[in-house]
Amino acid sequence: MEFLPIHIGMHKTATTFLQSLVFPQMFPHAPRTKAGWIENSGVEYQDIMLSMADDLEKTDPKSAFDIRKRFDSSSKEKSIILSAESWSGRQRSSFENESWDRFTFFLNAISKIERPARLVMFVRPHDTWLRSGYLYQYRLGARESFGKFLEGFSDYDLSWSMRAKALQDFKCRIYSYEDFRKNPLGVINDICDFWDVERLPDLPVSRINSAPKKLAVLNAMRVCHQGASVIKRITKSNYAENILRQFSETKLRKMDAFFTSSLFSDVKEMKGLNIPDDYRDKFTSDWAALEPFLCNLDDKCCVSENARAQ
Repeated sequence: MEFLPIHIGMHKTATTFLQSLVFPQMFPHAPRTKAGWIENSGVEYQDIMLSMADDLEKTDPKSAFDIRKRFDSSSKEKSIILSAESWSGRQRSSFENESWDRFTFFLNAISKIERPARLVMFVRPHDTWLRSGYLYQYRLGARESFGKFLEGFSDYDLSWSMRAKALQDFKCRIYSYEDFRKNPLGVINDICDFWDVERLPDLPVSRINSAPKKLAVLNAMRVCHQGASVIKRITKSNYAENILRQFSETKLRKMDAFFTSSLFSDVKEMKGLNIPDDYRDKFTSDWAALEPFLCNLDDKCCVSENARAQ
């Protein structure tokens, strides 16, 4: 391909479904992990990550060091497809502007690669995005309040419309997560057209929900992460963390199948997490500013002419 297909998230917008089921069908020759997910690789991926490491050096030197450590050898192959939800921002910010900074670091990085990128991003209303993100972090062991969780994000971090405007300099499609849930095959095939790959005849399905959403599974993950953290502090080794990662990719996904009928649902729990009133107006106005940038599909699963023009 003369261009590079890139999916940049956001978090909590069916990224697992896309990476594990959809993209492997779109790009059957792309490298995959042992679990069958699309694996980021190739010279462009290396260049993007190293460029982001340079930008991270001042604000997060540890992350910059970890990135460089992963790419100690030079790749010669071109990337086939790249997908990383963290490129649109952070699911949890440790300090104000962190999520926005990661997004701008990424844009700076792809502007330097040789092949032009064709970007795809999914967005979700701010309130449900924040609630879902908080529940996930909570079950992984975080114990801060929802209000404290919100304080980690700045207005820049939570501005979807600013991201859309920044993406105007690139060839990009932005989809609503809600539209994707209503018409998944239509959105998937619109992405196929955008990336010049063959359309999928049917919606990919899986017997196992590979995104571990149920409370029992996420609580098990939290206990494992806490145990690995204690072992890491005592032994000064990443061995337990590496074992946990392998465990998470296999056992926990299988465990999730046993809890698909669990009474603990994200929707039920999210109702108890209230967005403060001073945030509501900001979120509503930002979503309204974002709407002109969204790709709207008609009944024939095609993007409207107005959306294509953008």
